Amino acid sequence: MSETIVIRVEDDNPIRVTVTDVVRIGDGGGGGGGAVDSVNGQTGVVVLDQDDVVDGTTYKQYSGAEKTKLAGVATGATANSSDATLLARGNHTGTQASTTISDFAEAVQDQIGANVAGTGLVSASYNDTSGVTTVSTTATANSSDATLLARANHTGTQSADTLTDGTTNKAFLATERTKLSGIATGATANSSDATLLARANHTGTQTSSTISDFDEAARDAIGAALVAGSNVTITPNDGADTITISATGGGGGGFVPALSPKSGHYIQPAAGETAAGVSAYATNTVQMSPVVIPVSLSVDALAVNVSTGEAIDLRLLLYSSDSDGHPSTLVTSVTVNATSTGNVVGTLGSPVALSAGLYWTAVRSNGGSTVRVTSMIVQQAISPILSGVRSSLSGNARAMLPEGDVGTYASPSATISSWTYNNLGTASYPLVFLRRG
Repeated sequence: MSETIVIRVEDDNPIRVTVTDVVRIGDGGGGGGGAVDSVNGQTGVVVLDQDDVVDGTTYKQYSGAEKTKLAGVATGATANSSDATLLARGNHTGTQASTTISDFAEAVQDQIGANVAGTGLVSASYNDTSGVTTVSTTATANSSDATLLARANHTGTQSADTLTDGTTNKAFLATERTKLSGIATGATANSSDATLLARANHTGTQTSSTISDFDEAARDAIGAALVAGSNVTITPNDGADTITISATGGGGGGFVPALSPKSGHYIQPAAGETAAGVSAYATNTVQMSPVVIPVSLSVDALAVNVSTGEAIDLRLLLYSSDSDGHPSTLVTSVTVNATSTGNVVGTLGSPVALSAGLYWTAVRSNGGSTVRVTSMIVQQAISPILSGVRSSLSGNARAMLPEGDVGTYASPSATISSWTYNNLGTASYPLVFLRRG
């Protein structure tokens, strides 16, 4: 049977446990096996205090010193930071009295001495031994208020901002000065807006581009001013912005200067033949052949007939005439290849509109020396519709045509600035055909 030991706690400090009775359970109080002979090595009435108790796994021995230490810790207290953290002034909070700073007075005096300086009539000196900064002045006593206030005694300048309007003279604002600077010397006041806006008061000239309906008004005025003569009809078309002048009936005594080709047909400047003379296509100065445009039309291609082929390119050029009928301004050009013989057509990028009149053609190559194209017949002068020029009336002098400087193959001249005449009998003037669009 097991035994039960009854233990009584007598005091809180230290803890004492007294075993007062030993009761055997289950054997009726006999002194058989299972009896407790001793407690912690003691017999009889055993009294145990804290010194007799050893550390357990969970609970540990609690000494008097530890109990005293624990009593000195406030309830809820936390562990302090390290000494280094607590001693560092950078971590301190609150304020500190100057009396706790050992050299406060000396440091302040040194700062005053270092930072106080005199200027003008005031001087400052610092005595480090006594800690005194002496400020002195050589200034004299002011004059009386009346003397100081009298403007006649004032020196220097005074800002205009401190002035007020007088009865006669007024304060002059910066904006008013800027405004005055923008007004020309001797300027007069403008007339009223109504006077300035009235066109009847305007002087000088005005470009037509500033008049919104100039073109329409001009056409209407021209249409009203034109008077049709005999066999002439004038037809204004306000919707198409055109004025058509046409002739009717027999004029008598005139001749047709040239035939007008159908669309797709070619204008031939004159009768042609295989080139007989030297054709200098590879130089800047080349022979120029005339062509008459009988009516206003568009041209969509230029062409030549290659009689002797060569592996080069030809640039076909068309120039207008000046008021004297001489070669003038480049109208258009196109490039063709002269390798094969026969008709070679160069189609223009877009058709060119030509007014009736005299034009000049030329051929410029990018090299070569043997290529030939059909040229004007030497013995035919120029054409039945265009007169040439003779150097004299004696002998068998032939008509002459111009040679013009058309520039390089890559960059033909926009305007013929230099030209001269040459004899048709000594040069071959190439024929350039114009196809009507």
